[in-house]
Amino acid sequence: LASHEAFDLGRSQWDLIVMSFAFTTLSDETYMRRVRDSLRPGGILLIEGFNGGPPREPNLILKSMLDYRVLLFEDLPGVADWGKVTAPLLRVALEKIASEPAP
Repeated sequence: LASHEAFDLGRSQWDLIVMSFAFTTLSDETYMRRVRDSLRPGGILLIEGFNGGPPREPNLILKSMLDYRVLLFEDLPGVADWGKVTAPLLRVALEKIASEPAP
């Protein structure tokens, strides 16, 4: 058992990572780099969670996705599975871009 900061994600070992209402932040560049590095080329990252609360930097989410192919991006008001209250929700599906082979 480990926190998301302490868990050893490894390198290029996961085909799929799901972050569903996880208590992490896309603005944590170090953590998100570890997540990206742990995905195999072509691996999928699924993210669903609340997307609100100050401070909210414009395009912060998109900046964290530059190394991925965006398969789905939704940043809209919605109702979570619990609470039954409308809130800003983020739903994203990303594919890790395979690095180009050296010439």
